[in-house]
Amino acid sequence: WERHQEEAPATAPTALFLDERQPDGSPSRPPLAVTFVETATDMALHPPSGDLLLTSGGQVHRLRMPSRVYAGSFTVDRTDGPYGRVTVTSAGHVALARPDTREVAVFSLDGQPVERLSVSPHVPLATATDALGSLHVLVRPPDPDDSGGALIVSFTASGPRTLTAGALGAPPPPATTWPWSLAAGGDGLAFLTARKRFQVHRTDPDGSPREPILGTVARPEFVPQPDDLRPT
Repeated sequence: WERHQEEAPATAPTALFLDERQPDGSPSRPPLAVTFVETATDMALHPPSGDLLLTSGGQVHRLRMPSRVYAGSFTVDRTDGPYGRVTVTSAGHVALARPDTREVAVFSLDGQPVERLSVSPHVPLATATDALGSLHVLVRPPDPDDSGGALIVSFTASGPRTLTAGALGAPPPPATTWPWSLAAGGDGLAFLTARKRFQVHRTDPDGSPREPILGTVARPEFVPQPDDLRPT
């Protein structure tokens, strides 16, 4: 989590902490102050090595777990625009969404380019890998009003497949800077989207939609408000 302080007209991050929790929410260890970055875009566990990956700006940082020792970083080229959410593929590679180029860029753990997976003309927003090795991408279709537009693009062993907004009964994520997310597990997929309110949609393993969970009124971006700040 991040510590923020008020800086008119909004707030600014001043420190980043890693807070490890048990499945029931209880702390595993005291929070760790992350000193090599002040803010992070996303993070993901790298199962083959046990390292925790944190993305910040144009860098992917590695943190040894459970020792929490810094293990270095690699820099990605942002000439064609920024990178989005990160996940680790079944081969142990690092996959980063690239909204501006309509693709998912895949790197080795030391930062060497491996491949680029196009989802054009859709905009990739978040990625996730399931236990079968499929890489799933939450996307925004070119026409948000087209129920036949793809919402999930999956790269599977048998080839790419898509799940449409209509089939999932879910609206495409709006064109905002909110950090949209996607998760994959043995019981299906879960992803965040919004219309007037935030919505968490879930699927069964076969892609059949389940009852969504509705949240609070959707905001265009994540900006901590002064009332959210706690005295330290």
